Amino acid sequence: MLVMLDTFKTVKNLKNAGFSEEQAKSLTDALIEIQAASLEHLATKTDLMLTKTELKDEIADVRAEIAKLREDMARLEGRVNTKLSEMEGKFDKKFSDLEGRVNTKLSEMEGKFDKKFSDLEGRVNTKLSEMEGKFDKKFSDLEGKISGLEGKLDSKISDAKSDIIKWVAAMLIAQSAVIAALVKLL
Repeated sequence: MLVMLDTFKTVKNLKNAGFSEEQAKSLTDALIEIQAASLEHLATKTDLMLTKTELKDEIADVRAEIAKLREDMARLEGRVNTKLSEMEGKFDKKFSDLEGRVNTKLSEMEGKFDKKFSDLEGRVNTKLSEMEGKFDKKFSDLEGKISGLEGKLDSKISDAKSDIIKWVAAMLIAQSAVIAALVKLL
């Protein structure tokens, strides 16, 4: 509710308080100017309704962006899961191929040992001991390589998850900043 300053009453009260006529009028004029300047900066109901509508539109836009980001994240997660499945399939295939080659090689070696066994039993036993040592070393090396591959795969998975989490965190921070800015505008 707008209250107007009663200039006559204000001048009269100031004069009664000991101000001169000129001082009372000057002070009253200053009060009128202050009141007018203050009224210029007041928002009307229409201004507030426009601001409210604009903020609702902005919030709707932000919500749409959030929904789009969630869709993007879901697609990214799907691609990551697909890639991980592909990598797992390749690893399984390579391991299976290696196992097949090892089994084939073992079968070949077993055939050779059986053929020479009757004539060279003593030498074969010695040779077999040597080959067992080599096989154990190769198998140990193979296990080390497999462990290394598993470590690399785990590292890549961890890096991908870390990158996704960083991206999501950055987007949440950006969205929070936008929402905070919108709240300040209210």
